[in-house]
Amino acid sequence: MSEKVNTISKTELLKQMRFKLSSEQLTEIGEFLCPSKSENKMKNTGIGHYIVELYNTLESNNRPESLYSCVFKKLGGKYQPLPEGEVIALDLIQDVAKTGNDFLDLSCLSLKHLPNELFKLKNLKTLLLAGNELTKLPKEIECLSNLTRLDLFSNKLTSIHESISKLSSLEFLDLSKNNLEDISNGILLLDKLKSLNLSNNKLAYIPNEVKGLANLEELLLRYNEITNIANEINHLEKLKILDLLSNNLTYLPKEIVLLGNLEILNLCDNKLDKIPEEIGLLKNLKEIDLHFNQVQELPNSINSLASLEVLDLGMNSLTSIPEGIGSLAKLKVLELGGNKIRNIPRGIGFLTNLEKVGILHNELIEIPKEMGYLENLKELELTGNKITSIPKEIGLLRKLEILYLGNNQITEVPKEIGFLSKLKSLSLGGNGLSEIPKEVFYLTKLEYLGLGGNTLTGLLKEIGALSELKMLGLTGNLLTSIPREILLLNKVQILHLSNNKITVIPSEIFCLPNLKGINLSGNPLTHLENKDGSRIACKF
Repeated sequence: MSEKVNTISKTELLKQMRFKLSSEQLTEIGEFLCPSKSENKMKNTGIGHYIVELYNTLESNNRPESLYSCVFKKLGGKYQPLPEGEVIALDLIQDVAKTGNDFLDLSCLSLKHLPNELFKLKNLKTLLLAGNELTKLPKEIECLSNLTRLDLFSNKLTSIHESISKLSSLEFLDLSKNNLEDISNGILLLDKLKSLNLSNNKLAYIPNEVKGLANLEELLLRYNEITNIANEINHLEKLKILDLLSNNLTYLPKEIVLLGNLEILNLCDNKLDKIPEEIGLLKNLKEIDLHFNQVQELPNSINSLASLEVLDLGMNSLTSIPEGIGSLAKLKVLELGGNKIRNIPRGIGFLTNLEKVGILHNELIEIPKEMGYLENLKELELTGNKITSIPKEIGLLRKLEILYLGNNQITEVPKEIGFLSKLKSLSLGGNGLSEIPKEVFYLTKLEYLGLGGNTLTGLLKEIGALSELKMLGLTGNLLTSIPREILLLNKVQILHLSNNKITVIPSEIFCLPNLKGINLSGNPLTHLENKDGSRIACKF
């Protein structure tokens, strides 16, 4: 029997993916539908976990049908139904019992309970149960005392039996995407645990007993309902990663700064309005994400985070950046978009390891010339400010690949922009530009050029030198014609030419080999011009 995959249940789809497709095929599907789902992710979490996470991601974006379609193609247009999950599970358990293997993957089988035969596998070290329908973890789990990794991602667990504390060798425990409302006391006794993932549950707080997890290095608690962190968290002296994204935190306990080995702190999407001055004591901190909070001011002590590489404070209520920010010598990424910042301190020029700066949608009025010292900068995003000019020092950023300066008040582009030989994407739309210097067209690696919403009356013939250009935006200018050199843009895919005053265009423009779309609406177009100069009347 065979039928279309998109008519089968989710349960059957996941089984087909798990047992009929290779890891290479799954990687191809993942990279096509969700580029962030890399092969490394599969290696780290296991095939079953990867499949369930991929499905959940697409379902949350209302795109599960795209997964059905891709699987259907990989199966050659048909599928043969697989046995029930319980039957497959028993076969896999028997195989492990015979071979003495210490690894068992029972993911994607829609199991509602665990077979008793499982608890006889005394030598089992890794047990993967992602993507089932378990509502509880039975007492018998204590029989698997040699387990070092237990994955229960995406089940329906509401509680964890305290017998889990008998898994004294457990180092990695994943309970993410369940229905847990508190952290079981049994879990808090797992003193060898290195990684605990409780993301996507219904937790409201971190209990004091968390201090018992003395060897914990990674604590993942994103997408819960946590309002406070127990002061005792400071006992987790080996903690390197603390992820509290999307909770309800209103303050950080000062004790958090005693986590001397902390490297990554994610507090994005909470309700924090300030950062404790003591934050500067986290000498090993490499990344801090405070995006989407209500922070109004940064403590000066943040300048003491000598190991910091990523600082994200986008979408807060900041009005300034500390003058001493230049002391963060290792900083690579600075994200401050969506605040109310008026000035960039001159000290930013000392941050020579910066690779990305994002200060879009603020109230900046100038770009300090000291930014020209950022010799490793690859991305500079300053869209939506009140910037009136571009300093000529912009030309010193020889590694720059992305430059976004749209929706400002810029009236002139310095010719030094022509030195940005690695630039791939340039946005200057929504300014007051009446002309573009020819040096822009020396940027032969440009793939995107946005010039819409200005007052350009003409386009230089040098535009034909942009041989790598894929998208050209010129909407909302005062152009009356398009130079024939535009026909040299053999890689261009999209041309936005709407709402100008164009009356004539080259007739061959529609024959550009890679053109997928051209918008000419809102123009008084009357003629197409041939190569010999003759014209053909037209009406659009």
